[in-house]
Amino acid sequence: HLRNASPATVSRAGVIFLNESDIGWRPYVTTWVETMGDQKVATTLEQLFDQYVAPTLDHMRREKWNHVTPLMDFAMVQTLC
Repeated sequence: HLRNASPATVSRAGVIFLNESDIGWRPYVTTWVETMGDQKVATTLEQLFDQYVAPTLDHMRREKWNHVTPLMDFAMVQTLC
C-alpha cells in the first residue's frame, strides 16, 4: 500500500495527493459539469450546487451531524455527481 510508502516512492508511482482542505469539492463539480456538453445544463447544475449543496454542507458542519462512517465533504459531493 502507498499509505506506508515514503514520499519518494509515492512520487515515483505518479500519485499526487491533494488535501480536500486545500482545494475543496468545487473543482470536482466544475470538471463533472463540463462533461455535460450543454452550456445551459452546466449553468443550471452549477447554480443548483451553489444554491443547495454548499449551504447543506455548511449546515451539516455547523450542527455537527454525526455519521456512522465519517465522510469528507468531497465524498458526499462525489456521490451526487
